[in-house]
Amino acid sequence: MLKEPLANLSVRLPYARLNLVRRELSRYSGGTILDLGCGDGYSTSILMRGLSGFQLTGLDAGESALQVAYACGIYGEFIRCDVRDAAKWGAYDIILACEIIEHLPKQDGVDLLESLEKTARKCIIVTSPPHLNRKREGTEEEDVAFKLCLHKGKPWEMPHVSVWKSEDYRKLGYQVYGANGAYIRGIPYVGMILAKWAYSHPDYANSIVAIKRMGGKYAEN
Repeated sequence: MLKEPLANLSVRLPYARLNLVRRELSRYSGGTILDLGCGDGYSTSILMRGLSGFQLTGLDAGESALQVAYACGIYGEFIRCDVRDAAKWGAYDIILACEIIEHLPKQDGVDLLESLEKTARKCIIVTSPPHLNRKREGTEEEDVAFKLCLHKGKPWEMPHVSVWKSEDYRKLGYQVYGANGAYIRGIPYVGMILAKWAYSHPDYANSIVAIKRMGGKYAEN
């Protein structure tokens, strides 16, 4: 199985997605983290290895995913709800929203990020691909409507329905970086040769890492 070696490599390899997220987390001495759409918790468990002082809460709509995440042993608490309702559960120092926002209609994603700004004390870290990983069924509106109907009541099964580009994040005050190399359809790992270039050209990368630091008395250097 390649899952374990690839996940570990993503933490250590410069310009890889988990590496960039970990670098941001390393700026802080600790605090509370809300892992939004935590899924089975696997990637976050790799991400948090060697980091101390953090208390994690996993939030996901899927009960089966939370049951698997429990076995990771990194979470002190779990919340089962739609990610769009995350702000109702109070404030956290850091909010992770990795590979989640592209599963929401675009305006729902904007609304989610705006709501999280009211509850994040130190920073919000979002990751998403700057491209659609499948063909649309029809127009964007028809496609989203079809997928929402198809997966009604099972939001954890939603495919990618929206695309977030660097400008979308920058308009909301985020710093944006390209991760996992350049996006080359059909040959994902070859693009790592251009990882440094893609870091500065996020719209051409395999993944985007967007970070918004809240500033004020909560900011850390």
